[in-house]
Amino acid sequence: MKSFYGEGLRTTLGFIFIPMILALASAFLNDYRKEKALSENGQFTECFVISREQEIDDHRYYYIQCEYFVDGRRYTTSSHDEEYIEYKIGDTLKLKYNKEFPKMYEIYLE
Repeated sequence: MKSFYGEGLRTTLGFIFIPMILALASAFLNDYRKEKALSENGQFTECFVISREQEIDDHRYYYIQCEYFVDGRRYTTSSHDEEYIEYKIGDTLKLKYNKEFPKMYEIYLE
């Protein structure tokens, strides 16, 4: 005789763990694609810090947002966490973007 609760538990665990595994695999694949695209089509430029916010819970972490220009068009980065280094608004950082899709980028924090 099969247990109703055993089947339900396995199904529930499957609904929990399968999406988690797929999400992790997708994140690794996206990182790989980004790294490959930037290595093949990457172009270096400078970006400028336009905002900086301190994390409330931990005074050592900051979130910065930068802007950069490609062919006269302005792009804004997502916020990045920064540890121990205190960039100020207006500071210049090194950025690598994809020539074919300039919204794809990597900021090099020094």
